[in-house]
Amino acid sequence: METEVFRKHKWGGVTLKELEERINRYIVWYNTTMRKRSLKGVSPMEFRQSLGLALAA
Repeated sequence: METEVFRKHKWGGVTLKELEERINRYIVWYNTTMRKRSLKGVSPMEFRQSLGLALAA
């Protein structure tokens, strides 16, 4: 997250609320969209679904 989010952006003038929203969007993206080589090319959500695990609400 540090490399993908924090180091790629300029943070001057960003409010705490905006920072929280950006972090939340990153977490959602990471868990639902980002393909992981260690999970054989699927996202963490797809991997959990393939195992039949329920998703946390």
